[in-house]
Amino acid sequence: MRISPWMILILLIVVMAATAGAAVVAYSGVRQLAIEASDIAELSFFDPLGLRPSPTPVGVFHSATPTPTHIAAAPTADPAGQTEPQATEVALAEAYTPWSDPNRITLLLLGIDQRRGEEGPFRTDTMIVLTLDPVRRTAAMLSIPRDLWVSIPGFEPGRINTANSIGDAFQFPGGGPALAAATVERNLGIHIDHTVRVNFDLFLTVVDAIAPVEVCVPRTIHDEQYPDGSYGIMTVHFDPGCQEMNAEQLLQYARVRHTDGGDFDRAQRQQQVILALRDRVLSLGGVQALLSQAPALWEAVRENIQTTLSFEQIISLALLAQDIPPENITQAVLDANYVQFVTTASGDQVLYLRGDAIRNLVQDLFNPEQLSREDLRRLASSEDVTLSVVNGTTTQGLATDTRAWLESQGFTVAEIGNATTSDYRETIIKDYTNNPYTARLLASLMGIPVTRVRPGSDNATIYDIQIVVGEDLIPLVRGQ
Repeated sequence: MRISPWMILILLIVVMAATAGAAVVAYSGVRQLAIEASDIAELSFFDPLGLRPSPTPVGVFHSATPTPTHIAAAPTADPAGQTEPQATEVALAEAYTPWSDPNRITLLLLGIDQRRGEEGPFRTDTMIVLTLDPVRRTAAMLSIPRDLWVSIPGFEPGRINTANSIGDAFQFPGGGPALAAATVERNLGIHIDHTVRVNFDLFLTVVDAIAPVEVCVPRTIHDEQYPDGSYGIMTVHFDPGCQEMNAEQLLQYARVRHTDGGDFDRAQRQQQVILALRDRVLSLGGVQALLSQAPALWEAVRENIQTTLSFEQIISLALLAQDIPPENITQAVLDANYVQFVTTASGDQVLYLRGDAIRNLVQDLFNPEQLSREDLRRLASSEDVTLSVVNGTTTQGLATDTRAWLESQGFTVAEIGNATTSDYRETIIKDYTNNPYTARLLASLMGIPVTRVRPGSDNATIYDIQIVVGEDLIPLVRGQ
């Protein structure tokens, strides 16, 4: 039996499409209850933004939230067998309203590699931090690589993907998700309000109900070492281009690792899948029209999802989600711009955070300063940077045109040239000497997201900032 789109809407928006602006949960009352019930309310964390360490409570983890008791009764039928849904829909509309708390909310999404019949503890296959500003209707998502070497509160340092399994194995207060949240807080300085943990069964069940889902594959993917789910391997292959995928294909696309960019490419594909699922789910119809099915559908899937969100919060979250415009979603991955490859004394290949590099990214995603362009110009003037512009495309003369455009905006360009490759579809800004205001001003003027500002680490120029011009900038600098 196929599952209703409403269950899909609830789960995907909470578990996955919350990244699209739906990570809105109760911030005051529920949070206080969690603090009172938790033994770890006084955890401190490292703050990469340079603020003093402060106590950071982590919400208690609840495995299965009780179904609410104030759900309206099912529609009644008249003697002719016709239902009367209007009264039910009105009651449900009154029972659930979109979340209205103005505070920024942040949620940690954990995906575990658990198949039917398997028992844990499990390492996390996916970790994504989601944040939402409900007032400005903006959202952001940050993918964390599995091999990031971190300090795990109360335990020996290790890969961040082990925090969940350690928390479950050692009965950490709140379980694995709570320890994973505490680990993110300590190492990234990102406060986590709520956690959501799901397994592959939920993903496959949910996606199967709405498949096919269209995804545009940017380049060929061929992996002969993909785990087949039965402790063996298989070959998966995807040709470039937009194509419809079923649930199993979509999971393979999101999980495949053997590409040139490894886990970094994988994290970008997972975010791409999340947004594709959101688009598919929201295309199925309005939330209000499907509310009457929500309680029964929640019962059908609750064993595969563990969250600190209540059922009512999930409904409110879904009602809000459909109001977040896609252009207000910012995406980022902790890739080679923010981490460095290191071999530990025991021979493990892991990733270390580049502290200076992560600071501006966390600021822009989770604590953004609301500065006008005039404010940015004033602050950038004190940084007094030198600019380099290189053409990252096959379009002749693009660096020259970009220099002319930048000079019309009041900048001086010290160098132009060509990038080492010519396949840049998107423009990026590489900041070599920590000039956050100039970099953000450039991004604002060019109309590109601040996550395309990257710390410079490749010694590609002797100047402060290098702009690698992509195809997306052609209309702006050529007035098209």
